[in-house]
Amino acid sequence: SGKILSNEKARTIIFHLYDGEIHEIVDNKYGLTHFDTNSLVLGASQVLADEKQQKGRKSQEMSFDELNTESNALQQKLSSFDSSGRSDDDFKGIFGDDYKSRADVIRKIAKLALEAGRRFSIPIASFVLVLIAMPLGVHAPRAQRTWGIGLSAVLGLGVFVIYYGLLSIGMALADNNTLHPLIALWFPNLVVFSLGVYFSLQIGSERWQSIAEGLEGLARFSIPWRRRA
Repeated sequence: SGKILSNEKARTIIFHLYDGEIHEIVDNKYGLTHFDTNSLVLGASQVLADEKQQKGRKSQEMSFDELNTESNALQQKLSSFDSSGRSDDDFKGIFGDDYKSRADVIRKIAKLALEAGRRFSIPIASFVLVLIAMPLGVHAPRAQRTWGIGLSAVLGLGVFVIYYGLLSIGMALADNNTLHPLIALWFPNLVVFSLGVYFSLQIGSERWQSIAEGLEGLARFSIPWRRRA
């Protein structure tokens, strides 16, 4: 148990603790200390990160609310700067030393949007990949005897490479403000989801005995010289 007190003049927070333990490692040795009463004094710099520490944090280290707050703040500053008609010489005075140009601010806003959206699109991708994994696991008896589980592994790896490739390209384009972050993050999910639905319908309707057989048929149909043969 304990009490929390504050000293406004000294800008400190004091923890009065009772009947507790201190666990620590000193010189690679584990130590355990029991106490009846103990007081801890923390300065403001230890409790709240200063402005430089906040600016130095990466987007991956921020919470979802912090990402939105910083993005909104940068957008408001950028809108105010554009409407004020100030010259580029005044840019650093408004945004600080971290941003040298308007493009740097836009790129930072895009990174924040990418990180915020990624926390939704990546979990959804797990369910999308499961959807396409079900038809990938269906094989005709002949193919199963010939290839075994290796065929499913190869096809699954190919789908993952397609998904990851689309995601990486999209995030690179969005990072350069060439592509909207929502398109970059959700287009790979849409592609894999569409493939999963199409493959499931083909397998479920028994048009294909397996995906390998269906892909082989599509390859024969798409290559002219194979159709003539």
